[in-house]
Amino acid sequence: MRIEIPDEVFRSFNFSEAEFRTELAMWLYEKKIMSLMQAARFASLNILEFQQAMEKKGVMLHYEMEDFETDMNTLKKIFPE
Repeated sequence: MRIEIPDEVFRSFNFSEAEFRTELAMWLYEKKIMSLMQAARFASLNILEFQQAMEKKGVMLHYEMEDFETDMNTLKKIFPE
């Protein structure tokens, strides 16, 4: 899907294209429309860079019990007892 924003409208945002993509990605992440990985990819950043950008803007990381359990199961597979 392609969205076109007229140049005069985009210029009024006072963002570079990269900044705009990052801002939009953070908004989509905050609204739980995109996962952290999807939002980072959308912003053309790696996970760490995206998390750092989120921190600068005060965007909280979504990390719920289900995420924790998934991470624990993954770790158990990687490092069996």
